[in-house]
Amino acid sequence: MIVTQSIFGIESPKVVFETATILLENSIILNDRSVKDVLIHESILDRHREIVVKGIHWLFEINLFLFKYGVDAQAKYDELKAMERGYVDQLFRRRDGSPIQDSTPADIRFVVDEITEYYIDRWDYPDVLNIRFLSENYINIQSSAIAP
Repeated sequence: MIVTQSIFGIESPKVVFETATILLENSIILNDRSVKDVLIHESILDRHREIVVKGIHWLFEINLFLFKYGVDAQAKYDELKAMERGYVDQLFRRRDGSPIQDSTPADIRFVVDEITEYYIDRWDYPDVLNIRFLSENYINIQSSAIAP
């Protein structure tokens, strides 16, 4: 298993889920950004729209390549599927870095919003997992979670 290094550290995310540290090797980061939670009110008379931004969440999304785990792919699949719809106490962009924090600085708690399976070579077993983490609470975008 090859772990790539950069000037920022080891480029492999990890999470702390129910006191267990889960390494997310063989993955690429797709999204590491803020997303607005909006509410749209539309008039039935003249179709005028009012858009209200309720808050801003932090989105962290990765593609994890299960086929690169070889014989351990089933164990990794089971470990990750157990996290679905669960809470992640700490999320690290890089394994040897610090967790994503807010402006206080306290660790941001994430929800494993969705795990989507993709099939490349085999029809009976997923080759890639798309894992989407979304912050549990709204964050202050001006002073948090922007810089690694």
